[in-house]
Amino acid sequence: MNLSHRNAVLCAAAVTAACMGARPDTRSNVTGRWEGTASLFGARAPLTLDIAPDGDSLRATVTMNVEALYYDRPLANMSYRAPRVHFEFASRDGNNGVFEGVLKADTIAGVTRKSNRELPMRFVRASREIPAPPYTRETVRFRAPDGVTLEGTLLVPKTPGPHPAVIFIHGSGPSKRGDLGHSADKFARRGIAAFAYDKRGSGQSGGDAEHATYHTFAADAAAAAAALSRRAGIIDPDRIGVLGSSEGGWVAPIVAAADPRIAFVIGVVAPGTTYAENGIFQNVKRMEAAGASADEIARYKSLIARVNSHVRASRARGEAVPDSATTARLQRALDSTSQLAWR
Repeated sequence: MNLSHRNAVLCAAAVTAACMGARPDTRSNVTGRWEGTASLFGARAPLTLDIAPDGDSLRATVTMNVEALYYDRPLANMSYRAPRVHFEFASRDGNNGVFEGVLKADTIAGVTRKSNRELPMRFVRASREIPAPPYTRETVRFRAPDGVTLEGTLLVPKTPGPHPAVIFIHGSGPSKRGDLGHSADKFARRGIAAFAYDKRGSGQSGGDAEHATYHTFAADAAAAAAALSRRAGIIDPDRIGVLGSSEGGWVAPIVAAADPRIAFVIGVVAPGTTYAENGIFQNVKRMEAAGASADEIARYKSLIARVNSHVRASRARGEAVPDSATTARLQRALDSTSQLAWR
C-alpha cells in the first residue's frame, strides 16, 4: 500500500469513527432545577427535582413539601435519552415507583407508576444551576454510652455562630437521617443548626434497635447533645434541644428529664398517653373494626391490664426478666385469644 493510499484509508476511518462514535453530550438539556407538581388525592403537591451530572451519567434528587416531606431524596436509575426522561422513587421493599416522561423545551411531563397506581407529574425548568443551600453539611460520628458508634449529618447555617441546635429523634422502626432531611433543612434555613443521625441499627449507625428500649434511644440522643456541645464557636451549648417525631415523642422527654444540656423539647405528632394506653387504644380500634363483641374487648383489656401490671411489678422488684410461672400463666391466657371469632 503506497503512502497516499494509506493516508486515504486512515482519513476515511477517522471520518467513520467520528460519525459512529459517541453522540454529543445532551445532558445539559436536562440538568438543573425543575419545579413541578404531582396529583395526590385530588390535590396538587409541589415538587422540586434537581438533576446534575455525575461522571458519565446523571444523578437526581426530589423534594416534596407535602405528604411524604422528602428533602433531597436520591432518585434511582436516573437517565436521559432525548427526549425521554427516566427515574425511580426507590422503595425499601424494591417495589419502586417508576417515572417515564418526555422533555419538550423547558418542560418534563410524564407519569410515575407503582403497582396499579399512576401519578401524573409535570416539571418546568426553574434554573440551569442548582442553588446552593444557605448552610454547610458535616458528617458527625459519636459514641453512645453502651459503646455503639452512631453517625449523622449536621447542617450548620452560614450565618455567624454560635448557633442554637436541634437534634432529631426518630419514630418507630428502622430510620435513616435522610428521613428527617426535610425538617432539618427548614430549621437550618432559619438559623438553627440541625442534626439528624441514623437510628441505631440503620444506615451507618451500629447497634441493634430491635432490643433497644426508650431509655437506650434517649441515651443516644443525649450522646448526640454532648457531641454538639463540644463544637465551640459553632454550636451554643446552652441552646441545644430535641425534636421527637411519633414514637420519638416518648423518647424526647426522657432525654430532657435526664440531661441538663437539653434546653427545649419539640413533639411532632407526639403521643399524649403512655405507651401502654396507646397500645390498648389502637388494638381496641382494630378489634372494633374486625367485629369484636363488647365482651371480647372487655376480656382483652382485662388481660392486657394483668400483663402490664405483671411487667411493672417485676421491674419494681428489680427483676430483669419476669418470673417464669406468672409469665407462663399469662402466655396461656394470651394464646386463648387466638380462638376468638374476631381474629
